[in-house]
Amino acid sequence: MPNELQTLLRPCTRRLSNHNPLYLISAWLVLHGIGEAFRGEVGLRWVPLMTQLLCAYTLVLALAGWIVIRAGRVWKTRA
Repeated sequence: MPNELQTLLRPCTRRLSNHNPLYLISAWLVLHGIGEAFRGEVGLRWVPLMTQLLCAYTLVLALAGWIVIRAGRVWKTRA
């Protein structure tokens, strides 16, 4: 049974995992930096700004990935 479960989950885990440790470190540094920037401030007035920063970071990462894939021709499409 465990081998069958591993076989079923392998495609999902391959798409969710990343073997690059620098990705995890860079993501942690960005999130930690945003948290540290607002550490001294108390109140809900900074929540929208923090949310906007996280959304902007996500959009920049998505744009960078799109550029690398499309302009860099990292993955070739099947004809």
